[in-house]
Amino acid sequence: MMANCMMNKTRFWKMIYMTRTRNEGFLSIKKVEEDKMNKMTIRKKAMLIVAAGMAMQSMGLTAYAKEITEPTDFTSTVKQTQSKEDVLADAIFQAQDTVKSKKALLLEAKAELDKVQPKYDATKQVYEKASYTSNQIESSANEAVLDAMKSNLQDIKNKKEDLNQVAAEKANAEKARKEAEDTYNKAVSDLEKAQKIYDEAVQNMDDVSFKENVEKAKQAIDEAKNAVMQAQTELNDAKTQQEELSSKVLECEAALSDSQNKLQEALDAKTNAENTLASLQQQLSEANGKDNSEQIQAIQTEIQNLELELNNYNSMIESMNGEVATLQSSLSKTQSDLDVAKSNVEDAVSNYDTKVEEQNKTQAKMDEMEEQATLKDGEIAKLQEAVEMARTKFEEAKAKFDAESSQLNDKKAAVEAAQKKLESLNDAYQDALNQWNQGSYGYFKSIHAEYPLYMMEDENLTNKDNLYECKLGVDTDPTNLDNMIATIDYIKQCNALRKQNGLNELKVDLSLVVIAQIDASGNIAQLEHNSKWTHLGLYNCGENIAYGSKHYNPFKGWYDSEYKLYQDAIASGKYPNLENMTSMEVYSTWPDLWEKIGHYYNILDERYNYTGFALGQTVKVNPGCNDYSQTFGFTGSDYTMTVDEYEKSLTSYVNGLKDVFKQHEQALEEYTKANEELLKAQKEMATYKTVEEAQQTYLKALDDLSKGQAEFNTFMNGYLAQQKNLEQAKANVQTALDAIDLAKSQQENIENQIHDLNSSISNKMDALSTTKELAKQVQKSIQDKEAEIQKLNQSKLDVDKIKANISKQESIVKDKTDAWQLAFNEVDQRQSEFESAEKDVKDQLVVVDEKKEALKDKELNLSKKEEDYQSLLKLSQNVNDAFENLENAKNAVVKAETVKTDLAAKVKTLEKSLDQLTMEYTKLNSEKDKVDTIVSCYNNLKEKKLDTEVLTIDGYESICTLLKQYKAVLLDLNEKEQVYQEVKHKFDVLNTTYQNAKADYDQALIQETNAKKELKKNLEDSNKEVEKKQNDTQQSSSVNTGVETAIAGFGMTTVLGAAGAVVATRKLSRKEKHAKK
Repeated sequence: MMANCMMNKTRFWKMIYMTRTRNEGFLSIKKVEEDKMNKMTIRKKAMLIVAAGMAMQSMGLTAYAKEITEPTDFTSTVKQTQSKEDVLADAIFQAQDTVKSKKALLLEAKAELDKVQPKYDATKQVYEKASYTSNQIESSANEAVLDAMKSNLQDIKNKKEDLNQVAAEKANAEKARKEAEDTYNKAVSDLEKAQKIYDEAVQNMDDVSFKENVEKAKQAIDEAKNAVMQAQTELNDAKTQQEELSSKVLECEAALSDSQNKLQEALDAKTNAENTLASLQQQLSEANGKDNSEQIQAIQTEIQNLELELNNYNSMIESMNGEVATLQSSLSKTQSDLDVAKSNVEDAVSNYDTKVEEQNKTQAKMDEMEEQATLKDGEIAKLQEAVEMARTKFEEAKAKFDAESSQLNDKKAAVEAAQKKLESLNDAYQDALNQWNQGSYGYFKSIHAEYPLYMMEDENLTNKDNLYECKLGVDTDPTNLDNMIATIDYIKQCNALRKQNGLNELKVDLSLVVIAQIDASGNIAQLEHNSKWTHLGLYNCGENIAYGSKHYNPFKGWYDSEYKLYQDAIASGKYPNLENMTSMEVYSTWPDLWEKIGHYYNILDERYNYTGFALGQTVKVNPGCNDYSQTFGFTGSDYTMTVDEYEKSLTSYVNGLKDVFKQHEQALEEYTKANEELLKAQKEMATYKTVEEAQQTYLKALDDLSKGQAEFNTFMNGYLAQQKNLEQAKANVQTALDAIDLAKSQQENIENQIHDLNSSISNKMDALSTTKELAKQVQKSIQDKEAEIQKLNQSKLDVDKIKANISKQESIVKDKTDAWQLAFNEVDQRQSEFESAEKDVKDQLVVVDEKKEALKDKELNLSKKEEDYQSLLKLSQNVNDAFENLENAKNAVVKAETVKTDLAAKVKTLEKSLDQLTMEYTKLNSEKDKVDTIVSCYNNLKEKKLDTEVLTIDGYESICTLLKQYKAVLLDLNEKEQVYQEVKHKFDVLNTTYQNAKADYDQALIQETNAKKELKKNLEDSNKEVEKKQNDTQQSSSVNTGVETAIAGFGMTTVLGAAGAVVATRKLSRKEKHAKK
C-alpha cells in the first residue's frame, strides 16, 4: 500500500510541474510571433500591392511612361488612392495576423488533444471491452438463471404428478392387500382340513419293513451305478491303450517300410559292386590268357552239359506245376467245407450264448426273488419306522418354520432400521463426498479463505478443462486432501533444516499453497504430455520443484546434494567470499552456480517468512511417481498460519470428512449385514420344503408297503415258475454246449486237412521254386559261359591296371556287403517289432471286446435295479389322493401368502416411494427458495446494486460462480467506467477547446479571403475609372491629350505595380504623419 501511495504522489507532482511549464512556453511563443508580425507588416503590404498589380497586368492592361505635367493633380490623385489602399492593406494584414494567431492556438489545442488521445482511446477500449465482457457474462448468467427457474418449476410439476400417481397406486395396493388377506385365511383353513384327512390316511398303514427295502434298493442302485462307472472307466482305458498300440503299429510299420527300402538300396549297391568286381576279374583272366582255343573248347563242352541239365529242370517244373494245381483244387474245396464248419460253430456258440444269457437272467431273477423273499419279513417294520421318523421330522420342521418366520420378521425390522440409519446419513455423506471431491477448494471454503478461493477461480481450477489440467480432489491431483496432508511432513522437514541453520521457521501461506498446487499440476501436465518439465513462472515468488518415485524425498536433492555442491564450490576457491553472500548476491554474481544450488538457497533464504507445498502423482508417464512443488514468500497474505495450526486445521477438516465416510460405511455395512442375514433367513425358509419332502417320502413309503404286500403273493407264484424255467434253461445250455463241441470237432478235422494240404502245397512250391531257381542258375551259367567265350576272343588287357581296379573294387564290395548286412539286421529287428505290435493290438482288441461285454452286463444290471426300486415307490391310492389334496392346499396357502406378502411389500414400497417423493417435493420447494434467492441476486446485480452479496448456494455452485464472475466484471466495469469518464471529461474539454480553436481559425481564414476579395474589387473599380477617363480624353482637343495620357500612364503605373513609387509614397505618407505628430 505504501509503495502504491508513494508512486501516485510522485506522479501527481510531476503532472503539476509539466502543466505549469507548458503554459509558460505557450505565452512565450505567442509574444515572439506578435513581434515577428509587426516587423514584417510593411514588407508584406508591399508584396501584397505587387501581387495585386501583377494580377491586373495578367488581365492585359498596357503601361505608359510620359513626363508629368500637372504635379498638383498627380499628388492629389495619389493621396486619395493610397488612403483607400492603406485601409484595405491594413485589413488584410490584420486578417493574416489573426489567421496566424488562431492557427497557433489551433496547433496548441491539437497538441494537447493528441497527448490525451492515446489514453482516451486506451481507456475507451478497455471500458468497451469490459462492457462487452459484462454483457456476455450477463447473458450467460441470465440464461443460467432462467434455466434454473424453468428446471425447478418443471421438476416441481413433475414431482407433484409423480406424488399423485404413487398415492393412487398405494390406495389400490392397500385394497388388493385386504382381499389377499381374506384369500389367505380361507386357504389356511382348507389346508388344516386336508392335513387332518391326510393324517388319518397315513395312520391306516402299519408296514414297518418298507423303508429297509427302499434303502436296500437304493444301495443296490448305487452299487450298480458304481459298477457301470467302473466298467465304463475300464473300457475307456482299454480303448485308450488300443489306440496307443494302433499308433505304435503304424509307427513300426513305417519304420519297417523305411528299413526295407534301405535294405533294397544296400542290396542293389552290393550287387552292382559284385558285378563290377566279377567283370574286372573276368577282364584280368582274359588279359592273362595267351592261347584261348582249348579254354574255349572246354567252355563249350560245359555249355552243352548245362543245356542238358536245364532241359531236365524244365521237365521237373512242368510236372510240379500239375501237382500243385491238383493240391490247390483240393484245398479250395476243403476251405469251403471249413467255412461251413466255422459257420456251424458260430451258430452253435451264438445259440449257446443265448441260452447262457437266458439261464443267467433266469438265475439272476431267481437270486433276486430269493433275496426279496428273505427281506419281505422285515420290510413292514422298517416302513413303519420310516413313517414315524418322517412324522417326527415334519413336526420338528413345522415348529422350526414358525420360529424362523418370527425371526424373519425381526430381521426385516433390523433391515428397515439399518436402512433408515443409512438414509439419515446420506445427505451428510454426499455433502462430505462433494467437499472431498473439491479437494483444497473445499477446505479453503470451509475456513472462508476468500483470496485462495479467488485465485483458484481466477485460474479456472474449478473447471476440469483448465489450463493446468488440475482435477480438484482426484487421488493423484495436488489438490487432493491426502496429498495435502502428506505435504505437512515436508514443510516440517524444511523448517527443521532452517532451524538447524539458525533461521526462523516458515509459516504456511494458503495463497502460496494454491500457487504450489497450480505449479505441481502444470508440471504433471508437462510430464504427461512429454513437454519440457520446468518452472511455470506464473507468480512472483520463490519455488523449488522435484520429480521422482513415491519414496523419493525431494530434500535429498534440494538440500543434501546441493549443500555438498555448495561446500565443493567454497573449497574450489573459484567463488570468493561465497559463504558470506546472500541468495540475491550469488544469483547476480554467479548465475551458473545459482542454477546448481538455487534450491538450497531458497530453503535457507533468511528473507523468506512464508511457504506453501504441494505434491501430486503422474498417471500416464511413470504412474505413481510424485511431483513436488514448494513456494516461498517474503510477506504473507491474510490467510497465514503456523505449520502446527495448518496441520491442526487441515487434519481436523479431513478427519471430519473421513468420520462422516466412516459413519456412512459402518451404516452401509450394518445395512448390508442385516440384509444378508435377512436373505439368508429367507433362503432357510426352504426348511418347510424339506418337511414337505420328508412327508412325501413317508407317504410314498406307505404306498410302497401296500403294493409290496399285494405283489408278494404274485411274487411267490412266480418264484416256483421261475425255478422250473431255470432248470429248463440249464438243460438248454447243456444241449447247446454239446452242439458246440460237435461243431468244433468237425471244424478241427477240416482245419487239419487244410493244414496238410497247405503243407503239401508249400513243400511242392518250395521244391518248384528251388527247381526254378536251379534252372535259372543253369541258364545264367550258360549265358556267362557264352560271354566268357566272347571275352576270350578279345585282346588282352593291361593286367596291372585291372588288378588295381580289382583291389579297389573288392574294398567297395566289402563296404557295400557290410552296409547290406546292417540294413538286413535292421529289417529283421523292425519286422520283429511290427509283428509284436500287431500281436499286442490283437490282444488288446480282445480285451476291449471283453470290457464292452462287461459294461453291457453292468448296464443291464443297473436297469434292473432301477426297475426294482421304482416298483417300491408306488403308494396306496387313498394316501396318494390325500397327499395330492394336501399338496394343493399347501400350494394354495403358499400362493395366497406370496400374493399377500407381495402386496404388503408393494404397499410398503409405495409408502416408502410416497415418503421419498414427498421429501423430494419438499426439497424442490426448498430449492425454489434457493432459485428465488439466485434470481433476486441476479436482478440486483443487473440493476447495478454492486453491494449485493453473492452467496454460494448448495446445488447451484456453477450459477453462483457465474454470478460472482458477473459481480466481479460489474465491479471491474464500474471501476473502468469511472476511469474512462474521468479521462473522457478531460478529453471532451480539450476536444471542445480544439473544436473552438478550429472554428476560430476557419473564421480567420474567411476574413482574410474576404479582405483580399475586397482589395481585388477596389483595384478592378479603379481600373474601370481610368479606362472611362481615357475614353473621355480622346473626345477632347489634341492639346490636352498629353496631360490626360500622363495621368492615365501614372494611374496605370500605380495599378500595374510600380513597387518603388508605391513604397516611396508609403514612406512619404509616414514621414508626413510623423511630422504632424
